[in-house]
Amino acid sequence: VSWGESSGLEVGLRTYYWVSESLAASSAAADGGESGADMKMKVTLQPAKLSDLQQIRKLHLACFSKIGQTSRDVHRHSLLNGPASFCWVARNGRNVVGYVIAIRNRNSAYINWLGVNQKHRRNSIGSSLVKTAETWAKRNRLRDISLDSRNRYREAIYLYLRQGYSICGVWTGTDGDLMIKIRKRL
Repeated sequence: VSWGESSGLEVGLRTYYWVSESLAASSAAADGGESGADMKMKVTLQPAKLSDLQQIRKLHLACFSKIGQTSRDVHRHSLLNGPASFCWVARNGRNVVGYVIAIRNRNSAYINWLGVNQKHRRNSIGSSLVKTAETWAKRNRLRDISLDSRNRYREAIYLYLRQGYSICGVWTGTDGDLMIKIRKRL
């Protein structure tokens, strides 16, 4: 997987190009054999708008409905809560393929939700969304950024660990799942 950035966060928009072996392989069969090196997926990171809410909810349900985490109000609240919250989306064309929602909590940031469409995972979209949330937290002079994850989301936990996060707590949730507290000093 390779990617390049075409513009910075300062203007509120980032565009990345990924060459994905998995997408290239599936598309090559459908397109009559186009090679992976010729396939590029354009993904743009940008602040979420109210018009994105329906797609964010749909993606959220696809990512989290199996465990009963299907909050409808958290997304709308995060979009409307101004500087105390942060919601960015990863967009492939008109489609939202990923999102991150974080809130400010005193002197730290907390990532409420991070979701990436199953078909678009392993293309650095989640990592890019996390880095964008970290940039927001640093610009707001927050000391650290943290989140809670279920142990069953091993890929997500590894994503955070690869980006310098540390496990700082473990407990059993009310539903019996093992929960992990993850934090990074900024």
